[in-house]
Amino acid sequence: MKDSKLFVLLRTLSADEMRWLNKFVKSPFHNSNQHVIHLYELLRKHHPELPHPKLSKEALIKKLFPKASFDIQRMRLVMHRLAKQVEAFLVAMRLREQSFEQDKLLVAELSRRNTFELFQKKTKELLQQLEEKPFRDRQYYKHREELYLQWYRHPVTNKQAVGMGTLYMAMDNLDAYFSLSKIQLSAALQERAKTLAEEYEVRYFEEVRAIGQTSFESPNLLFLLYSSLIKLQMAPDDHALYEKVAGLFLKVLPRIRKVEKQDILRILINFTSRQLNRGNEDYLIKTFNWYRTGLDANFLLFNNELTENTFSNIVKLGGHCEEFEWTEKFIHDYEGYLDEQIRKDAVTISLG
Repeated sequence: MKDSKLFVLLRTLSADEMRWLNKFVKSPFHNSNQHVIHLYELLRKHHPELPHPKLSKEALIKKLFPKASFDIQRMRLVMHRLAKQVEAFLVAMRLREQSFEQDKLLVAELSRRNTFELFQKKTKELLQQLEEKPFRDRQYYKHREELYLQWYRHPVTNKQAVGMGTLYMAMDNLDAYFSLSKIQLSAALQERAKTLAEEYEVRYFEEVRAIGQTSFESPNLLFLLYSSLIKLQMAPDDHALYEKVAGLFLKVLPRIRKVEKQDILRILINFTSRQLNRGNEDYLIKTFNWYRTGLDANFLLFNNELTENTFSNIVKLGGHCEEFEWTEKFIHDYEGYLDEQIRKDAVTISLG
């Protein structure tokens, strides 16, 4: 049977997730269509080998609708409905991991109902939770802007007293979110342009830096880091600035999210690699150490996998730095994170 969205989605699920999906699909709250349940049970037997040779269109239709004539459209409709159930399940699983997002949705729902005291209390609790977290990144400012604006817009909020304060706070946090977003994207664009060896001038940089200087209650190291990254890429021979950037990154590392760590590390590795290509051997150990930093802080893996390119780069750098024992241990420790199809060859080449 032709591959379909349903099969693609189901193949992404682990055996444990398939067990949870079984309960999800059979819950009357989510689904009451017995054909959808029956189709899921048929497919589950062959997971993750989907599509399976035994699951031809004719065989599935016969099992789903034993008393009806061949109707491909009807089967496609059932497959579509099951695919929607899987999509809803994936969203639910994602949301389970994000308690703060759940609370934000609860606050939004409380604002629609006649429960102002509960709404206001919960809003204050979430704002306090944000203050207690170490992050002062885009997400932090975005959450605050949304919560303050929602508080201001509630029809029961006293617009003359509380309202003006919440409106000002929404504006300040929006400015901070905008500034940090623009300078973060500018750093990424500048790095990409350098990687492709193209001429590129960072737009908005001076404007964003000016806004940023007035958008934060106290010096924001993440904003300073991105600002310094852009300057470094404009002045690649400023080695003192590189050391400043490296120090800033290591300082903010415990207080930024994984995706941000990955973005900044990629920029730094590309920068040090370009220095190596220019013949600056001092950056050999620096590049190697950035990869080790990513491994130690556990943010080089994506979906619990290590790319072949990253794996081979680490091995090559380890060899050049004469870190032979460390590199051999790395190969054996991380070979299980390589794609199974290329694992054997990658390990053989690396050990050689």
